Amino acid sequence: CKPGYWGNQCKKSSCSDGYWGIKCQSQCPTNCRLSKCDKNNGYCSECKNYYWGDKCEERCSVNCKYHSSITCYKTSGKCNPGCKTGWYGNQCQTKCNSNCINGCDQATGRCTSCKTGWYGNQCQTKCNSNCINGCDQATGRCTKCNPGYWNYQCQKSCRNCNNGCQKSNGNCTGGCKKGFWGMKCNDNCNKCKQGCQQDNGDCNNDNCISCNNNQCTSCKTGWYGNQCRTNCKAGYYGNQCTEQCPNSCPGDCKQDSGHCESCNSGTFG
Repeated sequence: CKPGYWGNQCKKSSCSDGYWGIKCQSQCPTNCRLSKCDKNNGYCSECKNYYWGDKCEERCSVNCKYHSSITCYKTSGKCNPGCKTGWYGNQCQTKCNSNCINGCDQATGRCTSCKTGWYGNQCQTKCNSNCINGCDQATGRCTKCNPGYWNYQCQKSCRNCNNGCQKSNGNCTGGCKKGFWGMKCNDNCNKCKQGCQQDNGDCNNDNCISCNNNQCTSCKTGWYGNQCRTNCKAGYYGNQCTEQCPNSCPGDCKQDSGHCESCNSGTFG
């Protein structure tokens, strides 16, 4: 027969539906729609529902969102019209992160929103355990920190503060624990026997009887000032160094009692 014809009388030039090949001896693949295929290579013109590929030998992903007709594209297997909730990718082959709420973007896997305590594009990163009520889902920034922690992710400690610290800068809000000083109470004054001043680290002394907000409110006799570090001036005595020594004292007097250190000639007592 001439090229393109076959049969006993060389009159046949095409195959019946459902067959292909030089002599139409091969059946079209099972999953070809309406059993139609290319007469030369057997490739399906269209696939039955749920199948794809040249010969419709590949099954659409079980994670495709089923449709009344086509569930995936014949040439690529890409799901049409999309994925079931909780899956993403061209063939819906990848599971959304379990920390996503209401699934994820079917192209990128990016979560619409995260469960409390997680953040990131795919909710893959855990908020710092010191965050209260989770964190910003894009940046991981905490809204509020547990007591004793600060910074945008509550990852820094302010354990030397008496009553916690400011979240933004870590400065202590209620003073320092004994033995520490500074805005953040990070510096220690272990060498001071009586502790230290929380604003400058200067050692406390034994001359304070009582204090308030790092200042002495009452000093031992013979001392005065906010820190009770200053002796009475010559000629004065008393708790606040406000009492004048007796005129009969030729020199100074004892700063606790006002008794003369010595007496003028002809006097005693």
